[in-house]
Amino acid sequence: MKMVDFRTAHARLGNHPGRIGPQEGEALFNCVMSLPAGAVILEIGCEAGRGTILIGIAARNVGATVFVLEDWSRLTPMYKTRWDWAVKTHGLTDTVYLADGVSGPIDLLVVSTELREVPDRLNDVKEGGLILFLDIDRVVDLKELKLLEAKPVQIYQKVRVVDDLPEPENQPNI
Repeated sequence: MKMVDFRTAHARLGNHPGRIGPQEGEALFNCVMSLPAGAVILEIGCEAGRGTILIGIAARNVGATVFVLEDWSRLTPMYKTRWDWAVKTHGLTDTVYLADGVSGPIDLLVVSTELREVPDRLNDVKEGGLILFLDIDRVVDLKELKLLEAKPVQIYQKVRVVDDLPEPENQPNI
């Protein structure tokens, strides 16, 4: 199967709804492209699937598998319909799967949902893994999430500006 670059993947998004902009999308795509074949990705919070499409295309490029956890009850049914349509339309049904639960090891954890849904998954990220917090409403205090300090993982945060919330300091710009 032919590799798909970010520009092509992003162009395929068209007007598909979602809050992943071009810069976030490219960073997300590149993170997935850096993973080895057989890697496991868990996306928590996908809404209509804009990020899922980018993750899925990059995952297919490298031979990774994507599992998605979403609490569909918190969203209108339209989101699930659009997500299903996106996965099928982009030919990702052999790469992206809805999951009730995934136990580690996870190579990449992508979080773009309410933080209460996250703590149970942090310990499943393997040593040397990567956690991306995207489009959340505040900087995450990792002590609050009880992340094991003994497990070295890379953590990046991109926080949505809400009202007068300042951009986080000393955070990588992804």
